[in-house]
Amino acid sequence: MFKLAKILNSASNVVEPCRMPRGKGASYRLGSLALLKSGALENAAATETPTFVIGESLTDEAASTVLCYPISPDMIFEAVCSGDPTSLVPGARVTLNIVDGSAVGVTASTSGGVCEIFNLGGAKNVGDAVFVRIV
Repeated sequence: MFKLAKILNSASNVVEPCRMPRGKGASYRLGSLALLKSGALENAAATETPTFVIGESLTDEAASTVLCYPISPDMIFEAVCSGDPTSLVPGARVTLNIVDGSAVGVTASTSGGVCEIFNLGGAKNVGDAVFVRIV
């Protein structure tokens, strides 16, 4: 789950939500990442740069839109690292961790990374949270 930790140079950490068209047959997980493809919101793949954070869990096919929050470069997110974070340094770009089709965290892989490590936040073990920017 990607959780907004800070918006740089902002007195507020509140982002205005929006509703975007749902991808045909897509399901969404709260806090996962997505992007627009062919006019609909689709879950991001490991090396795709996401543009939205999903704001609700949604599996009901009857809904035509999904609640989400636009991502901007000044946002810092807390995300669980599925790999060993001790090999990472601030500035390293890591890939998204995909679970059941949803981007729910980051890996320690720096090949094709779309999330920049902003701060390790004391992460020492697999499953610890790190702070990232989407780039």
